[in-house]
Amino acid sequence: METIETKKLIKNSLRGEFSLYDMLILHLAAKTFRKEYDWGYQFYLKLRNEKFERQRVKALHDYRIRFNAIGKQGKVSNPAPISREKKIWKDKEKISCALYWGIKEVPVTLTTKPHHVTPFDLTWLKKHYSPEEVQEIRSHLTEYLNSVESL
Repeated sequence: METIETKKLIKNSLRGEFSLYDMLILHLAAKTFRKEYDWGYQFYLKLRNEKFERQRVKALHDYRIRFNAIGKQGKVSNPAPISREKKIWKDKEKISCALYWGIKEVPVTLTTKPHHVTPFDLTWLKKHYSPEEVQEIRSHLTEYLNSVESL
């Protein structure tokens, strides 16, 4: 099974301006699981675009289970699909868990599908979150980027 450095995968997925605010929100939710931050659940639930609240809450519950399992195992077991350009294509939660737990490499599988991913940039963030929430989320950007660099 092919692996790639978590740090390299995240950096490959960045575009000019920071465009992984979804990953930053996943990171904040992970910190909330560990009681290191208070607002992560609220931001995560808004990130999920399921129609019904029950589906969003289930997604958060599933993410917590995945987060705890990866932390306990100390590795990501199932490969995350990546594009030919070695950019994150799906399963960003796995990559976020790996970053949180300091897992240096993740298993990947190459997809032949085109890499058409929503840019989760500042425009997207401002469209989906209030100005106060945007400010709060962005206040964690430097910390997030430092986490990536320290892997």
